[in-house]
Amino acid sequence: MVVVDEGFDLVNVFANWRINDHAKLDFGVDNVLNTAYTDPQSAWSTTAATEQGKGRTFKVALTGRIGG
Repeated sequence: MVVVDEGFDLVNVFANWRINDHAKLDFGVDNVLNTAYTDPQSAWSTTAATEQGKGRTFKVALTGRIGG
């Protein structure tokens, strides 16, 4: 049995914006194209269980600093 893996492309984007001296906003999207894939690290497992890679994931963070 021969298994051929055609591969896949993952596109991740991120940006950050320094609102002022005390606040920063971070935004990111992982797997923008929502590509289905198997996590390659799960293939190294000694069991037959493999894990599906994450679908499109959005991340937002607001970081603030109080004082000097």
